[in-house]
Amino acid sequence: MKKMRVGMITALVAALALIAAVACGGNEATPLSTQPPPTETPVQGQPTAEPPSMVENLAPIEDTAVLPPAAEGGEYVLVITSGLPGGCATFSGYSVERDGNDFAVTVSNLMPDPKESIACTAIYGYHEGETVLGRGLTIGETYTVTVNGSLTHSFTALDDAGLAMVEKESPIEEAGVAKADGGYVLTVVSRLPKGSSCSRFNGYEINQRFAERIEVTVTHREVAEDNVPCTRDLPVVVTEIPLGGDFEAGRTYTVLVNGTEASFTAE
Repeated sequence: MKKMRVGMITALVAALALIAAVACGGNEATPLSTQPPPTETPVQGQPTAEPPSMVENLAPIEDTAVLPPAAEGGEYVLVITSGLPGGCATFSGYSVERDGNDFAVTVSNLMPDPKESIACTAIYGYHEGETVLGRGLTIGETYTVTVNGSLTHSFTALDDAGLAMVEKESPIEEAGVAKADGGYVLTVVSRLPKGSSCSRFNGYEINQRFAERIEVTVTHREVAEDNVPCTRDLPVVVTEIPLGGDFEAGRTYTVLVNGTEASFTAE
């Protein structure tokens, strides 16, 4: 009987031990995984396009005008209208060089390097700006401004009396072209419509932007008031304008002088 009690106690102790072991095992924390977290690869966008390489080019010249000073001895300013051939063209700047009475003006644009394939719109734009020619020009002397080799503007430095006048296109009586040493010369016969006391010769402009046509504008200055007494001599002005010699032999060229047409065939 005593042995039976000992056996029951032993079995009970074993059962209690087993229950304790199970209970302890249920409280153990689940070990963390030793696997590294997944690596996320970010989605890369398109690389930023590099701006095209830009190079300087001579700008096409549409028109020029010389603005005289407000008073004798003041500053003369050249107003320039230049072209922007295409949507990728941007204005770059001016440079002015003077040699005596001659000014050489360079107008440049920035354009994409032709070696690169760049899509540009075909819209033709314009840029208008001005550059200073200088002050203290000699009264009565003629000065010539050449812009990008395609437009020449000649003007006369004015005294206070001339500055008080307004610029007008001169009436043309005759225009003709003849060959001379170094090229061709345009001879223009014009008049001063308000007489020598109220008008004076101003200068001319040559635009050679077109292949077979040369546009020439001859101007004078005259008093703005209509009630000013003027002489009736209406003097004739003969102007010889050099056109240069860069013409193709056998080709006919047209010269328009204030609407008066003349033509010549290059030899």
